[in-house]
Amino acid sequence: MTLRKKTLLIIASAFFALCLFAFTLASVILRGQADRYETVHIRQNVERILFALDDEADKLASTTSDYAAWDDSYRFVEDANSEYIKSNMAKATFTTNNLNFMVFVNREAKIVYARGFDLEEEKETAVSENLLQQIKPGSPLLRNDVSTSTLEGIYALPEGAVFLAAHPILTSENKGPVHGTLLAGRLLSKVEIGTLERRTRVKFALQPVLEAGPVEGEIPEAPTEKFPADKDNDTDAPAANISSIRVKMLNANTMQGVAVLSDLFGKPAYVLQVNMQRDFHRSFITSLNYFLLCFILTGILIAYLIHLLLEKTVLGRLSRLSKFLKSVRSADTLAERIEMPGTDEIASLAQEVNGMLQQIESNFLIRQTSEEEARLRQHQLLQAEKMASLGTLVSGVAHEINNPNHFILSNVGTLQKTWQDIAPILESYYRENGDFVIGGLRYTEAREHIPAQLQDVHDGSLRIKSIVDELRAYAREQPAALVEEVNINRTVTAAATLLHSQIQKYTERFETHLGKDIPTFHGNAQRIERVVLNLIQNACQALTGHEKSVIVTTEYDFSSGEAVLIVRDEGTGISHDTLERIGTPFFTTKSGGLGLGLSITAEIVHEHGGTLTFESVLDEGTTVTVRFPIIRG
Repeated sequence: MTLRKKTLLIIASAFFALCLFAFTLASVILRGQADRYETVHIRQNVERILFALDDEADKLASTTSDYAAWDDSYRFVEDANSEYIKSNMAKATFTTNNLNFMVFVNREAKIVYARGFDLEEEKETAVSENLLQQIKPGSPLLRNDVSTSTLEGIYALPEGAVFLAAHPILTSENKGPVHGTLLAGRLLSKVEIGTLERRTRVKFALQPVLEAGPVEGEIPEAPTEKFPADKDNDTDAPAANISSIRVKMLNANTMQGVAVLSDLFGKPAYVLQVNMQRDFHRSFITSLNYFLLCFILTGILIAYLIHLLLEKTVLGRLSRLSKFLKSVRSADTLAERIEMPGTDEIASLAQEVNGMLQQIESNFLIRQTSEEEARLRQHQLLQAEKMASLGTLVSGVAHEINNPNHFILSNVGTLQKTWQDIAPILESYYRENGDFVIGGLRYTEAREHIPAQLQDVHDGSLRIKSIVDELRAYAREQPAALVEEVNINRTVTAAATLLHSQIQKYTERFETHLGKDIPTFHGNAQRIERVVLNLIQNACQALTGHEKSVIVTTEYDFSSGEAVLIVRDEGTGISHDTLERIGTPFFTTKSGGLGLGLSITAEIVHEHGGTLTFESVLDEGTTVTVRFPIIRG
């Protein structure tokens, strides 16, 4: 397959993959957003209906309470006087309060007065016989034993759903004893439903639970929301309950919101259904198709332009160069040359071809390759010998240093305890006889310095053990566990304190500039301290006089997210050849040095994921920069 065909195939494949990715991404993300939007919208529509039903139930309960808690009604259920009926049971009472019936029941569960009213035709009608049959002693509809509660909500009758409120008949001061119960209600007729639809701007339907069937496979027995309950006393059953709103797809173009309405006694009675056309979903599909079409047309145009550009700048010129090389091979001559205008890689390639034909570099390249392989083998052999020497050195160090260092570490603890035991005696002697000389020091000085010196001996012995262990770890290539939170400022301060006396031997101008709010990073604090110690020691040893300075700086690079350590000295500097070999094991310019200091330093920085760089000018000084990445969990 030619390069031109491969290029076309790559462009077509990339464009197809991009189209597929864009379409899939848009479908997944935007379709999910569309579905969520429609789900929220239909839930809001269901909630509007529920709030409207809640409001109607509240109004009915308020009206019922006004008539039930009234002295005239209180007397009426006792004497059934006609004046009360004439004054309060007129047509205006029902039309004004939007009532279909009112039933007055005394304490013996006998109906004192019942009247029905057709709000649509504005004429008197009979009260539902099915409702009247429910009024009997012990009926849960009666409020004879509850003086402070109103029963309100939806009640299912064979004629249809009604808003029903029941309130105990009390005095105007809401006091008893209870003389009976007032029942008032309004039919949820088509006209009433139409009024609610105009008010909420949402069309809905109510179906009895038995006719509607289960909602998504089940009807909850314990609804999670209340549709207005008893406002003053929560001990009565709520007037009606609703289950959680559920949303389901009826088909590709219609979705339905459903809620189960419970009756006065908390039993599922009606299913509220709100249907909504998926206009937003259809708009989304249409927009997605237009987007895909525009994307494809734009992509085809861009792909065509890219192909023309590649043909002119790359493919055509490469084809010309290929034909030239074929002509050179067939002609068996190196006298021909090719001219390729421009300064890009193809023009450079043409120039290289001309140079190859002119200089005949084949033998030189073979010889150069052979020499490079020989140098590589020699370097590997030298490295192997050095590592073998390092193993021998570590064994000697472990034998020659660890044993005496163990005695030091063991005995210094004894000396510290001894000092703690004799210090009270010396202190008592001092208070009785005054200051005296002990170990060449005045006691007042000795009691401050000796504990610190013993601690320094103890810490130094531990450091010797750590260095020996570090040599072993280097030889065995076993990185330390990087589990500590390393504070670079604290590490620099500790290293400078340990090297205080050594620094004073080399310079009078040692400075530390510690940055503020530098985050910690995961690592091994002891090994990072080893890095700082090595760099400060090297900087001090490179100085030529006490007036020369060593400056240690820490800072946080916000752009790269790294803790930065900079050690700058005004020493002799490092030559270019030496810089290239810095960090190589056993390479050193110091007499008597092992050449492991910077090698160990580089290894520690590398295992922490950091970088170590050197900048140096001969006779002016050297700057070493160490960067540790701040990794957040």
